[in-house]
Amino acid sequence: MEFFNNFKNNLKDFAKPVKNYLNETKSGHYLQASLHHLKKFSMLYIFLLVFVIFLGITKGTLLQANTFTLLFQNNSYIIILAMGMLLVILSGNIDLSVGTLVGLLGLFSVYIYNNTGQSIWLTFILTTLIGAAIGFIQGWLIGYGNIPAFIVTLGGFLAFKGAQLVYSNGATLTPIGSVDSTYIKGTIEGIPDLKVGNIWIFSLLLPLILGAIIVSLRTWGYYTKRKFGIKVQNIIIFTIIQVIIFSLFLACGIIFSLGDKSMRYYVLYVGIALALFTFLSQNTAFGRSVYAIGGNRKAALLSGVNVKRTTMIIFIIIGALAGFSSIIFTATYSSATSSRGDDLALDVISVVFTGGASVYGGIGSVSGTILGTSIIGVINQGLLVLNVAESQKYIIKGLILVAVVGWDVLSNKKNN
Repeated sequence: MEFFNNFKNNLKDFAKPVKNYLNETKSGHYLQASLHHLKKFSMLYIFLLVFVIFLGITKGTLLQANTFTLLFQNNSYIIILAMGMLLVILSGNIDLSVGTLVGLLGLFSVYIYNNTGQSIWLTFILTTLIGAAIGFIQGWLIGYGNIPAFIVTLGGFLAFKGAQLVYSNGATLTPIGSVDSTYIKGTIEGIPDLKVGNIWIFSLLLPLILGAIIVSLRTWGYYTKRKFGIKVQNIIIFTIIQVIIFSLFLACGIIFSLGDKSMRYYVLYVGIALALFTFLSQNTAFGRSVYAIGGNRKAALLSGVNVKRTTMIIFIIIGALAGFSSIIFTATYSSATSSRGDDLALDVISVVFTGGASVYGGIGSVSGTILGTSIIGVINQGLLVLNVAESQKYIIKGLILVAVVGWDVLSNKKNN
């Protein structure tokens, strides 16, 4: 015991000159600022590192239009669900049921499509409403019933899985017309577009328009916060981030425009979701309430935030997104079965945490969630190109999640 006490005292003695150097010298201030910057934008640098590594290993395959399109397809429904999960985690809650709910609603969506004259629009509307209704029930139990979200959604996970097994009875449900149905074509096929030379014009312009909208919304939110005296980023750093975001949309537009087909419908759905949730989180009283609840629930109550109603609305939103994305999810596999969606909730939670959302709530962003999805997506796609075994993929994703959440916990502990 004496050895450990001596070691602790020696460590403190060693740390004193280091602390003095950081606080009292100009170079120390620069080093401190650099370390703070590295910590704040660590996920961006990790993404760039992962992307460059897999780009080299796969010999540039990741930048091929068809590979990039496949990468986007396999992550489109995850991005949409992650927008709802971000709100859930920001509020200090968790949703373990969203995966099996997507699987169940996928079965419902095929039934609705096959029995409503094969109307894809009616299928989207009804499935989304069913998801919202289920989200309302869970949200009411959590918000007004004061039952912990972990318990409610764990119960939902089991109930929805059981309902999947009962409803499907072990059968595979396929939309009438199979791969030629509007159910599938209206989701994963290319949108109507004009091709000039080798370039799809609308596929190039749409990401640029969406990128401009998202950057404009973020800029609006930035100046609104500054107007009301809320602490914001340095204007230079903020501007650099906006340039990076727009550049990523530009890169996506160029890659999509050079594909063998025009931009797929699911890319359009994802773009709309990103713009909508950027606006919701950055520019509305509801978004500020979500952050307030996760940051300090008691303070939010005292400041007049209706915590119960806001919590219920959050779960209605993620339920509706589960309904909408269940069609994209099912169309990607061309059918619905009782085994689909079991691991989906873990994937969605992983990308939100990887994108910088705090396990304690109150910290996270749409752009960070996109970054988290990109990191996990590039790793998955790179491992797929390299024919890595499925078991090893699970191990790698598990280690990444533990590392990211561990970093968040240690950082918060240090700050506290």
